[in-house]
Amino acid sequence: MASSNPSNQEEIDMKSGLTISRVLVVLAVACQFNCAAFADESEAASKENASTSESSASTWSTDFSASLDEAQKTKKLVLADFYTDWCGWCKQLDRTTFADPNFMHYVTEHFVPVKLNAEDKGEGTRTAEHNDVSAFPTGLVFAPDGKVVGRIFGYFDAAKYKVKLAKIAKHAPKSH
Repeated sequence: MASSNPSNQEEIDMKSGLTISRVLVVLAVACQFNCAAFADESEAASKENASTSESSASTWSTDFSASLDEAQKTKKLVLADFYTDWCGWCKQLDRTTFADPNFMHYVTEHFVPVKLNAEDKGEGTRTAEHNDVSAFPTGLVFAPDGKVVGRIFGYFDAAKYKVKLAKIAKHAPKSH
């Protein structure tokens, strides 16, 4: 039978402890570098998203009545995006579909875009209630006279949303 020498065992335990300590130090340092790099990437992405949101936001009106007036002048339909502040799919629509430059070019060429907060206790709420909008996101397409000519419920990527808009526009009364 082999007996272990207490001093040799203590030496092995100390070496193992030192090795584990070194590994932990290396991991902690690596984690700090990764966290710093991630923070830099995250900050850059936030700035890019803010820039995209600002440029996309400047395309959208927030005044439904003024959008109808503009539609009458330009002979376009109105695309109203009904959203709420708590709606995750609404935010996703803003980050992806409505941030797509090709999609927004199509929208501004054929529609007067307006964003309406369905819970703003103002025009957004009144317009949502008047048109039975209770799920979000919901896109309503209006003729310039204010009549709904199409509805898009939920989230869709830019390509699918564009197909839906084109189909609605094609079947809309030609008064616009």
